[in-house]
Amino acid sequence: FDINRRQKGDGRKMSSYLTWFEKTLELKCDFSIYTQDKYKNFTESSRYNSNNKTYIETDEISNCSFYRNLGIISKTISSQNYKSSMKDCRRIECYLPEYLVLIYSKFEWLLKSIKKFPQYDYYAWLDAGFSRFFNQWNIDSPWPENEKKYNIEKVSVIGNSYYQDFCASLKKKTHMWENRSMTSAGLFLGGKDIMLWFKKKIEETFNELLKYGCVNNEQILTDILSSENPEKFDVMFPKKHGDWLGLI
Repeated sequence: FDINRRQKGDGRKMSSYLTWFEKTLELKCDFSIYTQDKYKNFTESSRYNSNNKTYIETDEISNCSFYRNLGIISKTISSQNYKSSMKDCRRIECYLPEYLVLIYSKFEWLLKSIKKFPQYDYYAWLDAGFSRFFNQWNIDSPWPENEKKYNIEKVSVIGNSYYQDFCASLKKKTHMWENRSMTSAGLFLGGKDIMLWFKKKIEETFNELLKYGCVNNEQILTDILSSENPEKFDVMFPKKHGDWLGLI
């Protein structure tokens, strides 16, 4: 999705995302893909030689149910309380409201896929540009590599090296203002029921933070939820930063 990030955000080019997206689509797995109509041909071409199933749905950010929050997000991030309380307001989620709408819409699109394709044992979300973290992953190998290692009753997420040191002592009213997350939300996996639970809790937590005049990225909210509900999460740790795909 093009949200004019280069012009209105941090300068990252859409052409970079398309390069990463094309590589992501080489993964040997079934895909449900949500993108703008102007990228439909690009997406179809990138999946043309795949032997796996591909479903493509075109959409616009303004059609997503989370778009209803655009106004309150804009108002919140413009407030003096927010600017003085939030750590590092130079981050894109602190000044471009469309970015927050986009990253939280992933949970709506995941729910759509679950409803449209209920036959799968588990579902995984991958950000379009996730291929920049493929590292040494063999793109010709089926993914996920070993389905039996997943507990589909839990949300499998990637944790950072300091997760275990800080998770148990995490305080929501403090961590919601943080700029450093302990988990990654660019890739997560779980069975249908836990994915539905995850979506519901993300939205509840987002609305709760709004009451304090706070909005932050979905990774900070994942930190909070995994701390409050450790029995619902399977947090995996890479040997080095970015070496993620082989874990999940």
